[in-house]
Amino acid sequence: MSHFGPVGTIEVIREGDPDTPWFIVELDLPPGAANDVARRIDGIYFHDRFIHARVLLHG
Repeated sequence: MSHFGPVGTIEVIREGDPDTPWFIVELDLPPGAANDVARRIDGIYFHDRFIHARVLLHG
């Protein structure tokens, strides 16, 4: 993800199906750029799975 901007933290969420964890990646980007990144990578097939990307904004 560092290709798209400075990575702050990465959190792994293993609740639910342990074979399909979630990853929350914090990037230091303005909201518009974050949406562009999410749209760019959403739906990409990677390591036998599709990536589903969303933007979570916090203040």
